[in-house]
Amino acid sequence: MAYRLTRLQVIFLIGIFFLVFNICNRIYRAWLSSNRKAPVVLQQEENEYELVEERFRKEQQLKNIESTARQHIAITGEKIRIKKRDGYDVAPAQEVLRKAKDSFTASDYEIALVYSRESSVLIDSASKIAIPKRVHIVQSGDCLWYISKKYFKRGSNWYDIWKANEEKIPDFDLIYRNQSIVIPAIQKNS
Repeated sequence: MAYRLTRLQVIFLIGIFFLVFNICNRIYRAWLSSNRKAPVVLQQEENEYELVEERFRKEQQLKNIESTARQHIAITGEKIRIKKRDGYDVAPAQEVLRKAKDSFTASDYEIALVYSRESSVLIDSASKIAIPKRVHIVQSGDCLWYISKKYFKRGSNWYDIWKANEEKIPDFDLIYRNQSIVIPAIQKNS
């Protein structure tokens, strides 16, 4: 029966490996400093060790950039979704975010990060789409409930109509014939 290692166990083993490697490296350097006569071969090994360290640092830096780009793309996508729901013009930001996602897919993480930041700036400066207001002229027998039912197919949105016209209609029970009231744009989720 084969035993499978979990991710946590693998991470733990890697941590122990680096800990043991670090201790051995310190012991080796202490021994090397006590021996004043270091052969040339050891210096070559140290250079190789430095090259490996440099390669490891570059890999870590690339992983950090990848992680940052992934997070930034996700956050910008969420910003776009929220702004779009609230009625903002998000087309330019979506186009730039698409470029960021394409760059991320092509493993060009630095360019993806630049595009996602640009998209974030565009979405932060997005302007609200002007929705034309409708005007209703009150007829004899109208009430806010019936007007709401006519425009929104729900009478329960009468409150939104009243709030949009609060200065014209101080008492929501009193509306007058030939009075013009503004019909606000109601969001889909309300």
